[in-house]
Amino acid sequence: EKSSFSLAYEQSFGFFDDISDYNWELMQNRAATRQNHRFGNDPLKFRTYPAHWYMNNFEPDFTCPQERRIGGPGDGPKWVCDPHR
Repeated sequence: EKSSFSLAYEQSFGFFDDISDYNWELMQNRAATRQNHRFGNDPLKFRTYPAHWYMNNFEPDFTCPQERRIGGPGDGPKWVCDPHR
């Protein structure tokens, strides 16, 4: 049986054409079920320290199959989703 790749293709506006529907649904489930805040009863904890706030409240819930860090070390470089596309 051939896998369908239509969900990822349609929902990513054509960016992903090589992720099966099964794997795309797994990725969606991971994003939908993640816990947003480490301190659920005090989500604004560390609000005066932005780096600490983000570190305690948001974790990556989506990764690309071939993500790459472009630009070298330090704060300037960025992670790019599948730069070969």
